Amino acid sequence: MKFQKFIEISKALQPTHHKYDLNRTFHVTFALDKKKTVAIGINSIKTHPNIPKLNYRSEEGEDLRTIARMHSEFNCILKLQNKYGTDDFSDITFVNIRLDRMGNVRYAKPCNGCSHLLSQVGFKNLYYSLNNGEFVNF
Repeated sequence: MKFQKFIEISKALQPTHHKYDLNRTFHVTFALDKKKTVAIGINSIKTHPNIPKLNYRSEEGEDLRTIARMHSEFNCILKLQNKYGTDDFSDITFVNIRLDRMGNVRYAKPCNGCSHLLSQVGFKNLYYSLNNGEFVNF
């Protein structure tokens, strides 16, 4: 799979104004049905009633809900549910990308809460970016 086009789209979507300030990074999740992008999720400071149910924690145990209340994976799944009216996405491939403030590709493995959510809805493949710009399958 060629990931460069997803990196370019992510950079184009990355806000440059001060209103967007999560003090960290910009996350984007692409949902693909075969090779067609069917949804794009972006991390957001917005909340959702189901967010407290998710275990948004880093591998070190840091509570990530205070950083980005709606993670890109969750946002993407909400869009898929609205579009298809189902909770089964076992034919969908997800691509996770994280950009730092300078637009550099960074490590984007889903947190524990998003990993759990993705395992509940299913997926065909889940690729995420590494700090060197390469991608691995989850």
